[in-house]
Amino acid sequence: AALRAGAPRQVRRRALAMGRIPIKVAVRMRPAGDGETIGRNEVSPVIGNTISVMSATQRSTAPLRFNVVFGPEATQHDVFMQTGLPLLEAALSGQQVCLFAYGQTGSGKTYSLLGADGGRCPSKLDGVVSQVVAELFRRAARTEREGENEFRLAATFVEIYQNRIVDLLGKMDSDGNLPVLQLKQTHDGAEYQGAKLERVFSARGLTSLVEMASKRRATSPNSMHIHSSRSHAFLTLHLERRTVKASQTTMLHLVDLAGSESFSKAGEGASINAGLLSLGKVLKALAERNPHVPYRDATLTRLLQSVLGGNSLTMMLAC
Repeated sequence: AALRAGAPRQVRRRALAMGRIPIKVAVRMRPAGDGETIGRNEVSPVIGNTISVMSATQRSTAPLRFNVVFGPEATQHDVFMQTGLPLLEAALSGQQVCLFAYGQTGSGKTYSLLGADGGRCPSKLDGVVSQVVAELFRRAARTEREGENEFRLAATFVEIYQNRIVDLLGKMDSDGNLPVLQLKQTHDGAEYQGAKLERVFSARGLTSLVEMASKRRATSPNSMHIHSSRSHAFLTLHLERRTVKASQTTMLHLVDLAGSESFSKAGEGASINAGLLSLGKVLKALAERNPHVPYRDATLTRLLQSVLGGNSLTMMLAC
């Protein structure tokens, strides 16, 4: 409605910008552990969807507003209801969706997405991914009983490590190396070719698949986590809906980004931060409606192009 000719120019410009970058941002603040300090900045209690950061040097507060803010008391189910469920409902309606988790090592990215201990402890601590798949199978079973549709779910799981795309579900060679995949340019971005596609029959089946693949991810110890992930992990769920006359496949992209901390050495740290920096540049260019969006600067942004600049529903979970 805001795009009709009679609307003020400022309203139409804002509506166009919203249509160009349909990204929602959720923030999750985890409780501090024993002996932990926040550092030079102190985060205030959550008020609605706004948080404030008090600088130890400036002694001032800067209120920041987001679509959703989860305080330290938020449960895994709370996060699923506000992030995973809307994405699932959009996917069931035929829309491409993406959820990517961003934050420093130890901030709760993998916990929020996969659950306690990377999904190896099935319980009420299940992450967004397990809850999305469980709800998907519940709804699919109900729909299939009504005789309207038939659903099939499959998954691919790859990582971007030093700008290479590695198939975490692929077969290792004689030297213990996983397959390295090639990118293919498409009309709305890029996609990797040759990744192993695994059928998924239950939420627990996906948990086992993710657990096996996660053990293959590139990790290295740092001061915050002994098994800190040094790669960006892309779990893509391929949801196929079949009817008597046709079939439709919808993608659900669930991305666990590498930690955003600083690195004193070159190599993998520089590669990680270069990818995250490119992602920031892309989001800034989209928000400002710049004619040039630098998707090609990094493998990470090339893979995310179709869900950042297209008609997908995309959510960022900043931990």
